[in-house]
Amino acid sequence: MKMNWRAHWVWFCLILGLITAADYAEHILRPRSEFADRPLDWLAFTAASVATLCGFAISVSFVLKKALISPLVAETGGVALAVAFHLIVSGPFWAAVTWNGESQLHFDSVLEPVAMAIAIYLAFRGLLWISIAALSRFGKRGET
Repeated sequence: MKMNWRAHWVWFCLILGLITAADYAEHILRPRSEFADRPLDWLAFTAASVATLCGFAISVSFVLKKALISPLVAETGGVALAVAFHLIVSGPFWAAVTWNGESQLHFDSVLEPVAMAIAIYLAFRGLLWISIAALSRFGKRGET
């Protein structure tokens, strides 16, 4: 199977995975933290959360596009709803499953993280579009 490296969802999930890996490392390296004491539980929560966020965002954007919503609006909506879903439903669910109900993980706010996710996603899409456009022009310069 050939990967379409121009597909923004590939880059979105790769970047989210890298940022999450750095966050995971930062959490388990904290001295005397519950994350350092239970790194495999935190890894399970982290991996499940990233998979859920990516899968939910892609699925919701697909459904919204089928409802004839413009692609950028549908994809941004998918990301926003994925973050909200994670904060309200899947985050507490994965915390209960991976921490055996012992976790103090909870999310107080939904609107601010969703607004931040929208802004970051739109910035990501803009930078990706600029990068692809620049690389496309760069590649055409050498052609005759």
